[in-house]
Amino acid sequence: MSELEREEEVVEALKRSKERVNYVYPVIIDSATGEIVDGRHRKKADPTWPEKKVEFKNEVEKILFRIHANIARRKVSRRERAFEFARLASALERSGVPTEQICQKIVELVPWFDESYIMRLLPSKYKQKKKREAAVRAVYKRAERRAKGEKVEAEKPKEKFYTCPVCGSKLVLKGDLLWPAQS
Repeated sequence: MSELEREEEVVEALKRSKERVNYVYPVIIDSATGEIVDGRHRKKADPTWPEKKVEFKNEVEKILFRIHANIARRKVSRRERAFEFARLASALERSGVPTEQICQKIVELVPWFDESYIMRLLPSKYKQKKKREAAVRAVYKRAERRAKGEKVEAEKPKEKFYTCPVCGSKLVLKGDLLWPAQS
């Protein structure tokens, strides 16, 4: 189902819902700009849908309101969630939050998602620095150990272990294949 078809389906469902139980949630409007913050589908289903004007302190607060309202009410697609997180990251950056702290800040503001999930959804601009910093720290750590006279070998990638769902034996991922783990 395409995005447009899904959107039309949501609008039709809202029309049927309104006929059954009337208006449940108002459309939320930014009182300063007149922008629909939450309720675009409701407004499309019925242009006379009741509105509630809300005053937001800043762009971050407005985006957070939208994210929280949508999570509380409906299933949000991964694509839409990624779009909202990107908007939030951009607004946080404009408000002065350093790029390398944006993911952590989003975790604080939207606590039901973990950092790794948010990191996967954010644009690469907010990921690269964190990965680069971890790599630089590892290089410095190895250099310090060498300076102390310790023998330092290149770090091997950590093996990833799995459990066989049939027999329960321990398996290790090597390349693209799972092999029995050596004890």
